Amino acid sequence: MHHHLMNSFAVALAFSVSSVMATEIASVSVFAQPLGKAEPIEDVEFYDVISKTPMYDLPFIDGLYHFQYPVDQAISLLFKKEGYATSQSGVFVVPPEGFSGEENSIAWSAIPDWLWDSAQYAIERHTSEKMKPGYCQLIATVNKRNLAQSDIHQLEKGAKVSLVSSDWAERRKPHGAVFYFGTLAGKPQPIPGMDEAGTEGGVVIMNIEPGHVYKITANKPGISFSTPYFACNPSVWAEVAPGEMMLINLSSSEGSPLQSGNGENHPASISELSLDTEA
Repeated sequence: MHHHLMNSFAVALAFSVSSVMATEIASVSVFAQPLGKAEPIEDVEFYDVISKTPMYDLPFIDGLYHFQYPVDQAISLLFKKEGYATSQSGVFVVPPEGFSGEENSIAWSAIPDWLWDSAQYAIERHTSEKMKPGYCQLIATVNKRNLAQSDIHQLEKGAKVSLVSSDWAERRKPHGAVFYFGTLAGKPQPIPGMDEAGTEGGVVIMNIEPGHVYKITANKPGISFSTPYFACNPSVWAEVAPGEMMLINLSSSEGSPLQSGNGENHPASISELSLDTEA
């Protein structure tokens, strides 16, 4: 699928201006595995969306990729691997202790091409809306805190998912259809008509407007959730993955960034990131 970017806009991702640049460095590890399988993936290509920097030939040790990154700076990774849908992570702010070890790493749950194509077909079949070139598509799971997808009862069903952005003030939806996943014929499938997370805990939000930073929120009475961020930045995709669908993947293998429980696992306010458009 090819996307055509509007010539009138050049979108660049910028981290908030700080009077003091972070100099402390922390270790960061990344765990990549196929969706539903407990095996690491080798030879993944990484790209730092924030600094627009390729990260080639990262050390791969004990099933984890390793690199160093400045403390208190934001990072968002784009992942590429043949046979899997290219996708982008949410935004992480690197803490002083870094992200290290399998239980505290940036995790990527790689979605096979055929599975994403099947989900796209199922979604578009039930709506007159198609996934538009140049717009972001979001897939996420709503998990219980500190439980991975391999754990029993890890999914937090009954939550309603929405997007918030500081870039627009109107009370409108800057996206298309929302589909939650249920079980159909014994398999997880996006089910039309569902208005909250089901037993599969998954959600797809279609056609998210480019050029914004978003916060994804989940709501369920009596439960608080983490609020991960992501950036819909077409210029990065045009450079790194031209012609590919802009898929934001918040369905991680070691627990989704969208988790129930107290506290934030992305300690950045939404105003700390911005997408600047230039005519």
